[in-house]
Amino acid sequence: MPSELSRLAALITSSVSEIEAACETLGIDVPSLDSVFDPVQDSAFQSSPVIVTAVKAVVAATHQLSSIIQSPYTTLSNLAVSVSDGL
Repeated sequence: MPSELSRLAALITSSVSEIEAACETLGIDVPSLDSVFDPVQDSAFQSSPVIVTAVKAVVAATHQLSSIIQSPYTTLSNLAVSVSDGL
């Protein structure tokens, strides 16, 4: 049986594939930090139920994966800094 790390990595990979396929179907680009923000494409991206569900899976799995592989101290420190940045 695959480890929890492998299962999370597989979930991330399959969810990214779903996002890419949905973007292709919608005729929009996959978001990139190297691209200029396009509100029309962002709206199409954010309004696709398939994409929204896959994005939630990627975000949750990446948080869980990083929490597993980091030390508890690092995880809590990062969380504390992210909360204090929002204040």
